[in-house]
Amino acid sequence: MLLFVAICVPAAIGIFYLSASFYKNEEIRRAENRVSLYRSTLVGALERFQHLPFILSQDPYVIAAAAGGDRAGLSERLAEFAAQANLDAIYLMDPSGLTVAASNYGAPVTFLGQNYGFRPYFKDALQGKRGEFFGIGATTALPGYFIAERVLGAEGQTLGVIAIKLDLSELARAWDAGGEAVFVSNSDGVVVLSSDESWRYKTLEPIGETRRDEIALERQFAGEELSTLDWENPGSGQVELNGEKYVYAAAPVSRLGWTMNFLADESRVTERAWFTVAGVAVVATVLLALALFLRGERMRAALKISQADRYRLREANSKLALEIEERRAAERRLEKAQSELARNSKLAALGQLGIARQLGLGLFK
Repeated sequence: MLLFVAICVPAAIGIFYLSASFYKNEEIRRAENRVSLYRSTLVGALERFQHLPFILSQDPYVIAAAAGGDRAGLSERLAEFAAQANLDAIYLMDPSGLTVAASNYGAPVTFLGQNYGFRPYFKDALQGKRGEFFGIGATTALPGYFIAERVLGAEGQTLGVIAIKLDLSELARAWDAGGEAVFVSNSDGVVVLSSDESWRYKTLEPIGETRRDEIALERQFAGEELSTLDWENPGSGQVELNGEKYVYAAAPVSRLGWTMNFLADESRVTERAWFTVAGVAVVATVLLALALFLRGERMRAALKISQADRYRLREANSKLALEIEERRAAERRLEKAQSELARNSKLAALGQLGIARQLGLGLFK
């Protein structure tokens, strides 16, 4: 029994660690495939309207309104277009950042009359670059992805900036509905989109005071503490978040320097490893039982053969004993016959001697 335990326990441990290593590598490959898929959905959502601000910047109505034309009419036009394209907002700002026309002009909370000159996307667009930015809305307090382009006049002068706001919260809700742990972090390590809302606007690493001041000036995450998650990333496809271990995969998102992150519960690896050990144990038990059964059958067959041999041996011994007895009887008969023959021979000799005597006596008379 002790020998059995000494063999089985190390074997079970070895099988567990080998299968755990195999399943972990398998889960890492699966995580890499999943993060690639999620990255594709995010990139698709970000790039869907990438060229729209440039197209709008070339629109005669936008140019005319930027130059001081019918801005109320442009707001109505932008409202129709935003509804058709399912955009959160489209708005036109003058060179100072003041919004002069907006698709949400009739909403209780409107961009119209608000100044967004402090936003990085406005500053970049004003310098002739495409402005891109993700942040919590300074007016609506709702997060969004902003894209902006400069509006030029007939002589190439800067008339303003046209921008759109894209709501990505629906994408995050779809991730949550999928039941998988996925989140997007920006270049500062801030979680900007997540399937788990409790992770949103938390950081993977502490942010320095200088950078915090810059974020505050941009009002990117207004009202958020940007507290640090309990996050450890030792590498090798594994992370620990809030005390839970996960299989981890990440993929860079070219736009905005974001990173798509995918987490899979590592307990799945342990469960599959134990199932493998249990499966091997069941198979080994069945094979052992079969081997013992076959051995028993062979022993029973050998026992039957042995009993038959003993029976034949007894028969042979009986025949041999009978033959010996018969031979002894024959020998006794032979000895008896020999004795009788010897006695008869003696009697015959005596008889002959008596006759001779008689004859001799007669001769001497």
